[in-house]
Amino acid sequence: ELKKDLGRLQSHLDMLRIGAYEAARMLDSGTDHPEFLSLLLAFRNLAGDFQGYLKTMITASGIKENEDFKTLTHDLTNTINIARYVAVLKQQKLGESLLRKENNNDSSP
Repeated sequence: ELKKDLGRLQSHLDMLRIGAYEAARMLDSGTDHPEFLSLLLAFRNLAGDFQGYLKTMITASGIKENEDFKTLTHDLTNTINIARYVAVLKQQKLGESLLRKENNNDSSP
């Protein structure tokens, strides 16, 4: 079970790293990328999942957390939770945009 959980954490970490590189590339390109919002939202979701998996794994394994680690994970969790509300609003706007495009395509001759 520990190997599976560590593998899950590593895969999330790898995807977060790749997402950060791609976001930096998009920003450095100086052009508008409509997919940037989707990349940002997916990044936030993966970061939240990573943090949750890590906390669950530590709790289940009985690892003692030192105060610095507790403070760091507490701060990260709070930051992710604050950003989650904004992310939900942005996801809704993205969904509305998709529905508008679909409705426009349906009404086209």
